Amino acid sequence: MFRPTLGLVVAVFALSACSGSLNRGVALYDEGRYVEAAEVFEKHEISRDSGGSARGTTYALYRGMTLLALGDERGAEHWLSAARERDHGTAALLPTEREQLQRSWQELGAHRRETWPAPGAPSRLAKQGGADQLQESALPAVLPAAAAPGSR
Repeated sequence: MFRPTLGLVVAVFALSACSGSLNRGVALYDEGRYVEAAEVFEKHEISRDSGGSARGTTYALYRGMTLLALGDERGAEHWLSAARERDHGTAALLPTEREQLQRSWQELGAHRRETWPAPGAPSRLAKQGGADQLQESALPAVLPAAAAPGSR
């Protein structure tokens, strides 16, 4: 009889420790302390594939938003995708959290449109003789012609 009770106590303690870490990470995110929040989330990672609990969905949301704030687009996409997949059809997120998820996706998309060239857009790099070189048109206008690559 003692063992099941001890097992239950251990499980409850572990769950509350994870909840405490999640709350701490969320609080750090809300304070704009993104590096510290990322460290808390990484240290107490909840598997992307573990059940569809509200806690796991919230974790994925805040970890994704934290990584986005730090400029880690790949990590942000991974965790925001997890939050979206977990929330789909389960309503695990609160309405305000769902709005944050939507805004984060929009921010991620806007950042990618700013930093990634449009499909079919000419590249600033031209293949010449097997080596990548900047095209002269890509150089700043203030650069003297003598300093341009290939002008010697």
